[in-house]
This record gives sequence, C-alpha cells and structure tokens, in this order.
Amino acid sequence: MANTIPLDKRETITTTETGGLEKVPVLDRRFMTEINFIQYSIFPIHEPQDSPTLKEWHQEIKILLHDLEMLLALSHDKFWVQLVHDPTLHTALSTYLQKAPRAWDIWGIPERFIESHNKLHKLIFLTLLRMSTDKESRECFLSPEAFGFAIYENYMFDIPKLIDICSLYGHPHGGNGTLVNKMLTNIFTKQESYLDDLKVVREQLLEQVFTNVTTKYDSAQTTIGLYDLLCYYFDTCMSLISFFYTYPPTLNYFNCTELISSFGTLYSHLFHNIKAKLKRLSTPTSNLQSIKAIINRGQIATVRLIHCVIWHSCLMDELLDESGTEEEHTRCAEKFIAQLSTILGDTQIMTKYYHECNLPKTFAIIKNSKAEIAYEHFDYILNAVDIERDHEKDKQDLDKLHSSPSADLTNGQHKDEDCPANIEALISNIKSIFPQYGSAFLKQCLNTYSYSSEEVITALLENNLPPHLEGAKKLTESNQPGPSRKDVPPGPSRKDVPPGPVLPVSKPSSSNSLQSSSNASANTTKSLVAARQNVYDHDEFDVFNNPDELNFDCIHIGKKNKEMQLREGNAKEFLMKNQKLAFEYDEYDDEYDDTYDGLMMTTGDQTADQSSEFVIKPLNAPAEEEEREEGSEPQWRTADAAKRSKRGARPVTQPKPREVDKVGQKADAKVLNQRRRDNENKARRGNHNRRAGADRKRRGGMLHM
Repeated sequence: MANTIPLDKRETITTTETGGLEKVPVLDRRFMTEINFIQYSIFPIHEPQDSPTLKEWHQEIKILLHDLEMLLALSHDKFWVQLVHDPTLHTALSTYLQKAPRAWDIWGIPERFIESHNKLHKLIFLTLLRMSTDKESRECFLSPEAFGFAIYENYMFDIPKLIDICSLYGHPHGGNGTLVNKMLTNIFTKQESYLDDLKVVREQLLEQVFTNVTTKYDSAQTTIGLYDLLCYYFDTCMSLISFFYTYPPTLNYFNCTELISSFGTLYSHLFHNIKAKLKRLSTPTSNLQSIKAIINRGQIATVRLIHCVIWHSCLMDELLDESGTEEEHTRCAEKFIAQLSTILGDTQIMTKYYHECNLPKTFAIIKNSKAEIAYEHFDYILNAVDIERDHEKDKQDLDKLHSSPSADLTNGQHKDEDCPANIEALISNIKSIFPQYGSAFLKQCLNTYSYSSEEVITALLENNLPPHLEGAKKLTESNQPGPSRKDVPPGPSRKDVPPGPVLPVSKPSSSNSLQSSSNASANTTKSLVAARQNVYDHDEFDVFNNPDELNFDCIHIGKKNKEMQLREGNAKEFLMKNQKLAFEYDEYDDEYDDTYDGLMMTTGDQTADQSSEFVIKPLNAPAEEEEREEGSEPQWRTADAAKRSKRGARPVTQPKPREVDKVGQKADAKVLNQRRRDNENKARRGNHNRRAGADRKRRGGMLHM
C-alpha cells in the first residue's frame, strides 16, 4: 500500500545514545550523508596547456562529478535531508551558476576537458531539476506548503539564481528551455514570495545596471577597462534575454515601456561615449579589433533584448494561432506598434532592429493575421529606417571627403575626439536652411568652425568658406545623391493596391557603370519624386508612379461640357431673354425685413420726416430749439402737475428760463450776463470744479481760442 503521508510529516523510530527509542522526523539532521562539496572554479584561460593549474582544475571537476553522482543516487528523503542541512551543496551549486561559461562567451573549454565539463553541466542541471520538484512519485512527495517553505527559507533558489539557470539551460541558447520553464512555473506557483522578490528586482535592476555601467566607464582608463565594461553589459543583456524568453510571464511584473526606453537610451550614449574614449586612448591594433567586435555584439544584444521584451509583452505568439479572435489579434498588433514606437526617435537603434530582428517578417505576420490595423503605421516605421540609411550614405561620403586631396584636415580643423555629443542636432539645424548639402560636408564645416553652427551658416550665406572646404563643397554638390527609398519598389495603380503596405522584400542591384549627366539628373529627379508621399499616390492621375496607366479620357482643359460652358459665358444675354426667370431669381428667398426702411439722413438740403422717430442726424448739426406756442407746456409736465393737484401737493414752480448762447450771433446783455453767472458758479455745479481744471490746462499751455 502506497504511503500517502507527505515527507515533511513523516516520522521514524530511531535509537538514542542511551539505547532507548524515540520518534524523529525523517528530515532530521542526523540522517544527513557526509559529503563535502567543493566549489567550482572558473577555467584558467591564460594558463599553458601543461600547467599544474589546469591539472588541478580538472581534478576539481572530477571530484564534483563524484559528489553529484552520489547525491543523485540518494533516496528521496535522504536527498531532501542533504538539501536542507548541507550548506556546502548550495555553495557548490551557486559557484557553478555564477562562473560556468555561457553559450555566448568568446572563450571556451579545451577539447580535452569538454567531455568531463559537459558531464558536470548535465549533473548540475539534474540536481536543480530534482530540487524544484515537490513530487517525484505517489510515495515520494512533499506538501506544497512545506516545499515552498523549504526552498525559500533555505535559499535554495532566488531571482539571481533563476536568471543564471535560464542563461545556462534555458532559451534560446541552453537547449532545455521547456524543462526550465516547468521548473520556474512550479517554483513561482508553490512559493509566491518569489513574485515579491521579482518586484524588488524590477525596481532595482535598471538602477543597478546604469550605476555599474557608469562606475565602470568612469574608472576605465585603459582599453582593458573598456573591454571589461562591454563584457559586463553584454552578459547582462544576454542573461535578461534568456530569462524573458524562458519564462515570459515575468514581463508582467516589469514596466516594459520603461525597460525599452532605458536600454534604448543606454544604447545611444554608451557606445558613442566608448568610441569617443577609444580615440583618446592609445590602443594597439589587436586590442582595438577585439573591442570593436564586443561593441558590435553589445549593440546586437541590446536590440535583441528590446525585441524580446516587445514580442513577449505583446503576446505576439497569439498572432500565429489561427484559432484566436479578431479582437485578440488586433490588441496584440496595436500593442506591438505602440511598444516599437518607443525607440523610433533613435534611428540608429531602429535600423539595427530592422536588420537583426527581421522587422518585415513581423509586419507580414501581422498582415496575415486577423488583426484590423491601419497599415500606415508600418510605412511610418519604415520611413525612420530609410532616414538612417540616408545618414549612413552621408557617412560614406564623409569618408570619401577625408580621403580626397581637397579634404585636408590640417587647415584649422579639430580632431574627431573633440566632436560634441549633439553633432547630429547641429547638422540638422544647418540642414533646415541648406538642405542641398549632405551631413558629411556639414560635419566637416562644423569641425573647421569649432562646432559653431552660427559661424557655418554665416560662411555658407556669404560664400566665404576656406579653400579646403570650398573644394569639398564642389565635390559634394557634384556627387550629392537625392534621398531614395530603395527598399520600397514602385507599386501598382490604386486599383491594384492591397489594403496593407508593400513590405521591402529585396534590395535592387545598382549598376556599376556611370551614366551621362542627363541620365544622372533624371535619376536624381526620379529619386526625389519616389521619396515624396501623398494621399493621391498611385491614383489614375499620378504621372510620376503610373505614367503608362493614365486615363486620358478623363483629362480635359476647362469645362468638360461645351454647351454648358457656352451658356454660362452668355449669362447676361440669357437673362435678358428670360425676364421672368431673372425676376424670380432677383427676389429674396425668405420674407423681406422692412424694420429700418423709414430711416432717413438729414444732410444738406434733404428734409427729414419729423414724424418718424428713426431719424439719423449728422453729428456736427447745431442743436435746434423746440418751437412751441407761448404758454404751452410739455405733455409730461402737465400730467405730473395734475397728479400733484389731486394729492393736494404744492404745485411745482417753473424754473427761470435760461438764456441760450446762440452760435454765430452777436451776444446781447442777457447772454453776457448768463456767461458771467456760468463762469462764477462752475465750482458749485456737479462737474467737479471745471474752473480749476480749465486753469490747470491754461497753465500747461492749452490756451482758450
């Protein structure tokens, strides 16, 4: 009958030192086997083949092989007793995970030691696989709670160890990715505390990598220091690639956009600064070749890491599943485009991504899926790649300029090591004014004028360049190619264009023979037309892309209908013959508004209608006195007096009539007396002392005319 009790709850009877019997757990320390595991040592790559150090290293490998074979031969309970209580076993496993050669390492194990080392590599993996298994059979198993507690509290696994395991045995280099994926799934499922540790690693990973890279770069004063820095960075990228490839669910705990953006920024600055520092250091040719090789490998690793994060975070594998729904495919495709747009600002890394990760193939996968997405996004991304390709051509032109006799760099130019980091921005500013010059020529101009874009622009505007730049300018103008999209072949007419973009399939071969100047001009014009993009491309009137498919029946000069053109040309004559029709079209469409028809202007000799209350009078017209009969009163005064008499109030006394000062007439005594009273009583009026104001104006020079 099978034992259904978990191993962690089993007990056994043993004899004490006094000869008595007692029950003890089967995982008690006293049942541990005496095995002293030694640490793994890194292979001494710089030692001669017959050195004692190599023999000692090989002997250590044999000892480890013997101890691991003994460990794996133990029963299930003895094996777990050894895991829980033997610290030397964990030290041996940790040193191997840290120091064992990776598949991407440049150096390797000599052939005479490969067989024994591969055997050790296999035994280590079998040990780790057995450690991560809580149930070996129906009788040999641990309870899930006890298993999770044992591996976490005894530090059998942690996040760095899991990353190392993926680097050695997982995808895409280890060859045992499926088993490693099952290991990690069981570990994260049975012990959720590892997920909390993963969140801590997420927060500290980027900071730690950037800090280490910055520290190593500042302290690297020799080529060896730079080489160590690049090896560290390359190993970090490859380890993360293996971790994400082997167990993609870990990306759910990372901010993928931040991860992509951070490594994209590190790509732009790290390799540029290292190349600049190499120029300041005296580097032997052999070391320089090694550093250039590791720089290229570091760039490729960065791009592949970004691709791994984008691919698995967007669940792009679902696009290959035909059973997926349209909504799922569309969500994956849109997320892929959004993540890829994070690095579009850096055309260098985008071009590297295009070549290393087969971007057209990814676009083809999206296009062939059920995803409903605007294919203009693909054209936009491909344009970013084309811009960098043109920039690479400019760099090649720069090399030609430097190799030509007219490009003598001894005429007041600075060395390349003084090139600032914002050289691309300076060239872009100058190109906005002088688009006809290439980046190669403008960089040479900036080098001559101490990287001052203002001085370069002034010299180009005044046509006052030094002789060596003048020769380079003529060479650039004669050889300046127009921007082109060689990878995008001219498409068919709009009727035959599919809904998706035409992906670049192959690069057309270029002719090796030189053509005449007229043909070169035609090719330049053609390339400029091919580079432009318009919403009317490939339609039936596109003379640039479809010159042989134009429909001349739809092309005419002026009005297509000759009879209507003649009728519209004689519009007056037509309306004179049809007076009734002209009258109908001359009327208002809606009801006429006659609100202001009674308004009249009283200017000159015109007479206004005094009965109308809408009379517009000129502003300079003199005020007219109201002509009333003697003794007559306004209507409002009469009505007011009647009301007061009914209430028995005192009647209103009539004010003394005021003499009117008539303009243009001789003033009599009454008018003069009225003027005097007005002048004396100015201060008692409600006009804020007009007399004092008039005196102040006269003192300031404003005389009364």
